[in-house]
Amino acid sequence: MRCPLCQAMHVVELTFANLYDPRNICRECQALASLLPRRELIPIQGGMIEHIYLHEAVNLDHKTKNIIAFFLEKALKMAISHDLIIIIEDLEYQTFPIWFALFEGFGAVAIISIVWMDIAAKYNAIAERKQAGRFTAGGHDVIINL
Repeated sequence: MRCPLCQAMHVVELTFANLYDPRNICRECQALASLLPRRELIPIQGGMIEHIYLHEAVNLDHKTKNIIAFFLEKALKMAISHDLIIIIEDLEYQTFPIWFALFEGFGAVAIISIVWMDIAAKYNAIAERKQAGRFTAGGHDVIINL
């Protein structure tokens, strides 16, 4: 049988009861499906950022990331009570510092990603620059009104 997620061939005992069962996925995908979301709490001015991620590895291949993305529902259920929910990937992470000023209007912010990202370090670096009243984003000075 072909795994519906990664398209790998695997052996499954088929019966009429499980012939069209979408849970007939290969062992590698079953292992990824059993991952429980992890949490990291980051205090911010006026609230808290909760970073919810599914895998601790920083660099995963594209195929594995796509498979893990099927299981984001677990992370979304954990984040449902937050004021703001953001799902980010590598591209958004690169431009992330310019977003932090927007988070302060919300009490509880959930950031969901497939892999772990060092959001706390980015936030702390921006907070230190914010003490001076400015920080750079994309090579341009951005003025933050406190």
